[in-house]
Amino acid sequence: MIDEYKLENNSWILKLYESRLKWCVVFSKDTFSADIRSTQRSESTNNVFQDMACKTMTLTEFFYHYEKNAVKMREKEVEDDFDSARGKPKVVVKRYGLLNHASSVYTHTIFRMVQHEFIQSLSEHVVDTSQEGTISRYMLKCEGGKREHKSKGWLCRHALRVLNVCIKAKRIPEQYVLKRWTKGAKR
Repeated sequence: MIDEYKLENNSWILKLYESRLKWCVVFSKDTFSADIRSTQRSESTNNVFQDMACKTMTLTEFFYHYEKNAVKMREKEVEDDFDSARGKPKVVVKRYGLLNHASSVYTHTIFRMVQHEFIQSLSEHVVDTSQEGTISRYMLKCEGGKREHKSKGWLCRHALRVLNVCIKAKRIPEQYVLKRWTKGAKR
């Protein structure tokens, strides 16, 4: 396309191509993003300001509403932290040690996402296995190859399937538990 439209020397196109890792999801699968795209960040910020500002509002009124909104957001965060520290979230399928471990480690919000992936993992099938010395290799059919652990910070359904069924793990290995999503992240 660049050749077709003779854009090889276009500085804007070249800069855009050089920064593709920042804006193109395909190139950023190995980059941690907590599953938030840059447009979502600005849309979320815009929504916060949209709800508390209007054309006739004075700057003093705006700051009053801004502070009030910031207090609400902080209170919500404290409530969520309290809920996570106080107990375990509801585990849908109790007989799996892996899921019980996740409920005791992750915040409630992240646990719900991990639990969703775990439930999805129950329908995944191991296509092939092989053994080379002490290394076991498991093959699953993976649509899209999301690499969720690297981009979101928690394991995808395929990894959970291997841990749960093939290895029969009762705990998520420590190297796959991102501290930022744990109950003890703020300590």
